[in-house]
Amino acid sequence: MDCICSEITLYFRRNGVPEGLQKRRIVIAEDHTILREGLKALISSNLHFEIVGEAKDGREAVRCVEKLMPDLILVDLLYASSARH
Repeated sequence: MDCICSEITLYFRRNGVPEGLQKRRIVIAEDHTILREGLKALISSNLHFEIVGEAKDGREAVRCVEKLMPDLILVDLLYASSARH
């Protein structure tokens, strides 16, 4: 199975991702820099995802999402609840 996945990944790297399989655009909202950077590195290694924005506080997250209109948003739930205060 790994061999097939590797061949598909190599094909997409060489020829581009087909129209129906565009990358999912992601915004990461996390106040801890090391965790945000780790998530960014991990996700960026996947051909199906693209990090389009990062936010380190609630206001920045809202601005990012409104401006960039991502497909997915990764939010630290404790961070999100503390942003209300």
